[in-house]
Amino acid sequence: MAFHPYHYSLSAMMERYCGWLDFHNRTGRIVAEARGKEDDRKLKTAYRHTYYHGTLFRQPDFFKNCLSTNKILIRPKSANIAGLQIADMIAYPSKREILIEKKQLINPTTETFSEKVCTVIQRKYNRRFYSRVVDGYGKVLL
Repeated sequence: MAFHPYHYSLSAMMERYCGWLDFHNRTGRIVAEARGKEDDRKLKTAYRHTYYHGTLFRQPDFFKNCLSTNKILIRPKSANIAGLQIADMIAYPSKREILIEKKQLINPTTETFSEKVCTVIQRKYNRRFYSRVVDGYGKVLL
């Protein structure tokens, strides 16, 4: 079954986020930035589908135990949500780093801001608990 890339990414991030929440015995909520009425509706549907039906790797109870609600919170950029602003700030540098490092799909260039962001977030990547390995766990190339 083919998935919309944005919706597939949502379910993959839900798996990772809920894995972190579960490991730390916590619950959380997912917030997304508004993209337009129809796209927002589709994203809500994709979220509910994952929440109620699970994924190939996780059963629905996994999500129900980790997430505080069955609804994704969607807010406009104008709401100035700190977490969404941070996500915007690190998305491009992170993508560049992975495309250069893993696939060599783009040529490295000197982008001082991107390099600084990647240096700062490096210690925040999810890691395997015992080996502390990031590749394939906190950095995953699809």
